[in-house]
Amino acid sequence: MAKDLRKFCEENGYLSRKKKEVDKDTDKMDPIVYTTKQMAQMLCMSEQSVRNMIKENHIPTIPGTKNVLVRKETFDNFINQY
Repeated sequence: MAKDLRKFCEENGYLSRKKKEVDKDTDKMDPIVYTTKQMAQMLCMSEQSVRNMIKENHIPTIPGTKNVLVRKETFDNFINQY
């Protein structure tokens, strides 16, 4: 993760104190969408922190879906901003 993104997350209170291990099963396929759990694992933060970032419109989601989903391209663009 880029230092600027980590700084942004720290300044806005998105980072949890515990770092979670990345789930090894996540790397089996190249997804076109991510769940909040997958994004949390990639960003080393809690799912609640990811949901807060989505709620505050930092990460746009796919509208009209039952679960909170974010397109891979959208998430990659968000990461590359920092």
